[in-house]
Amino acid sequence: MIAWLLTAVVFAAEPVRVGIFVGNNQGVGQETRLVFATEDATKIHDAFVTWGGIAPSDAFLLQDSGKRALIRAFDKASARLTEARAANVPTELVFFYSGHGDEEGLHLGTTSLPHDELRGLLEQSGADVRIALLDACRSGGAIRAK
Repeated sequence: MIAWLLTAVVFAAEPVRVGIFVGNNQGVGQETRLVFATEDATKIHDAFVTWGGIAPSDAFLLQDSGKRALIRAFDKASARLTEARAANVPTELVFFYSGHGDEEGLHLGTTSLPHDELRGLLEQSGADVRIALLDACRSGGAIRAK
């Protein structure tokens, strides 16, 4: 009976939700500068913090940042998710991107993040549930096998 109660308490725990929200108005090369990508990322960030169960300390907002900053955000998110999993708490990761992209990857200013690398970062985060929302032209390559 006690084991059942302890199991019920463990599974009743609210999940730890971590979010990475990226907006990049600048593209690579001659891509036209976008107007609303950073604003969109801010609005999605704020919505998840206000209504989506992500604590402000677990919400990473990147605006017009490059690949290195994004990888650092994934490292911080993964550390938080690892901490939660060690406490037997379910984990969820939300990734949102608004900006330029193509069939090869996301354009982060003068740098790019290939879709394969993004998939790897999402998988390596260790989250039980991973959700990626991509608002970029030709970003379908992120889910299609070549």
